[in-house]
Amino acid sequence: MKTIKLFFFLIIILTSANSCVEPIEIKNITYENFLVVEGNLTNELKNHTIILSRTFATEETEANPETNASVLVKGNNGSTFLYSENTPGVYVSTIAYKAEIGKSYTLEITTKDGASYMSTSQEISGINEINTIKSKKITRPNGDEGVGIYVKSEGANDGANYYRYTYEETYKIVAPEWSPLKLEIISDIPTFKVKTVLKNTTDGKVCYKTINATNIVQTETFSLSENNVDLNVRFLDKNDFIISHRYSMLLTQHVESFEAYSYYKTLNKISSSQSRFTQNQPGFVPGNISSTTNTDDKVLGYFDVTSVSKKRMFFNYSDYFPNNTIDFIEECVYIVPLLSDEGKSPLIDEIRRGNYLYNKVFNPPPLTLGPHGPYLLVAKVCGDCRELGDSIKPTFWVD
Repeated sequence: MKTIKLFFFLIIILTSANSCVEPIEIKNITYENFLVVEGNLTNELKNHTIILSRTFATEETEANPETNASVLVKGNNGSTFLYSENTPGVYVSTIAYKAEIGKSYTLEITTKDGASYMSTSQEISGINEINTIKSKKITRPNGDEGVGIYVKSEGANDGANYYRYTYEETYKIVAPEWSPLKLEIISDIPTFKVKTVLKNTTDGKVCYKTINATNIVQTETFSLSENNVDLNVRFLDKNDFIISHRYSMLLTQHVESFEAYSYYKTLNKISSSQSRFTQNQPGFVPGNISSTTNTDDKVLGYFDVTSVSKKRMFFNYSDYFPNNTIDFIEECVYIVPLLSDEGKSPLIDEIRRGNYLYNKVFNPPPLTLGPHGPYLLVAKVCGDCRELGDSIKPTFWVD
């Protein structure tokens, strides 16, 4: 049997304002195949998602999706919401629904081998709306300059004391060596011929990329005199490529229970991977889901019921650093292949391979180079931004 070190953490729930999370003794155990659950039910009317997978050993790189499971959420009012498997391990509710104030919900899972799991009953603990999300130029204590993203919310109700933030980032990409022209092959036999023609589209000049953050950002107001949030949720270094031109963040504020807050706080302390659940982690953190068929069968993950508030913001790089530019994320490599060389055409071969694109007619200073072709080609990543993003502008995008 393979052995790995797992950290066992016991989340201690205290009723005082100075509540905390206490670790217990580290133990060596044999590797086990745990069920991993990632699920959040919110007060948004939509089709909600539960993701199921299995843990994996330290030398492995990908989690295995848990397929063909039965997944449902039950309300304490007798309602039942079924989930169906859309893609391997991803289960989506068959109807749109939302969590409601004053009602509790339980997640139930039955795997294809007959094992059953159930979460503790969860409910919305409070509601608070985001008032503002703003960006500003800041300098960190270590001297790093960049842009800070700040969220503010005020006037929360008594139950809204614990917060978790998730965000989606979208940024504009401009191909630095895009050309309106392309090369067209006229003859691929001697005498070789190519010509430049006008592209029938500007696709590839400007693109957009959306990424979902996987880090855990939390705060609490229980220990404060006022129930107000003023938090720096993101720092973007002034040399970060994603703010090169224009940047947008869609921020989601989750009002969660103390138990959920403690769970994610502990998970954040020990997790060294990019994903909270499906990547290999150095420890095991008990959540609120357990087996109903085998008490020794452990589950990783948390079924959370939260209220959410969302806001989007934009800024341009020039708003904060008008005299700066950021280097392109990839090195722009250029080549000048010969049109004809001993009965072959290196230029036509490159055109067909598609790894390099037309940049311009090559006119070097006399006597500076040996034999060269008639056209300067550039690596595709620098001439077509679709190598890094999507040329279709998002519907929410504002220039």
